[in-house]
Amino acid sequence: MPEPAAELPRYQQILRDFEEKTARLARAAAGMRDITGHARSRDGSVEVTVTGTGAVLDLRLSAKAMTRGHLPLTNEIMAMIRQATVDAADKTRANLDPELAAELARIDQARQDAEGTA
Repeated sequence: MPEPAAELPRYQQILRDFEEKTARLARAAAGMRDITGHARSRDGSVEVTVTGTGAVLDLRLSAKAMTRGHLPLTNEIMAMIRQATVDAADKTRANLDPELAAELARIDQARQDAEGTA
């Protein structure tokens, strides 16, 4: 069994690595606070802006949108929210530190493999 004092440099390195990753995550989170996603329907009748987490910030409906039935309009609004959320996610990935992005991609792939969705 190694002496505790002999293991100290290894534990100090682990702590430094952890602190560095935590600082990178904090910087990434700060940079993502203002990211938004946007989507607009083909005919321009529905526009949506969402936060990086998908919360709707703005929803604009034209007069044309209001002539649709409630189900088609609901479906179009939901599709635009999903599209805007994808846009925000793409912008988030583009702003990530490459090493952090690669780590998140590995985690996402492992999740998909575990769920059988890959």
